[in-house]
Amino acid sequence: MNEITRANANSLEKFRAKSGVYETSVYAFTFEQAFLIYYYKRAAGKDNFQYDYMAIDMNTGLSSHVCTRKSVLLEGGFKSLIPDVIRSIKYIGDKRSTPMPRSSR
Repeated sequence: MNEITRANANSLEKFRAKSGVYETSVYAFTFEQAFLIYYYKRAAGKDNFQYDYMAIDMNTGLSSHVCTRKSVLLEGGFKSLIPDVIRSIKYIGDKRSTPMPRSSR
């Protein structure tokens, strides 16, 4: 559960070629062999930058904003993004973050 790999960098290039991701995006990791997580740098005031992390569904091509950071995470910090990734992917149709139905009494 919550598997993180670095095996799908080429898949991000395919989405970039189709204009599905920002041209300056950088592959971070793959979440559960279904979602590419990538980031891009954007301006945040004079001489300041932020990094927006995005998730893209490898089957549908739909994407969602994961979080914004002041610096790029190193590979050892990727696990800290898991709660944000799970919250984000619900907006592109993933059921993992949907609460279980309550049993009727």
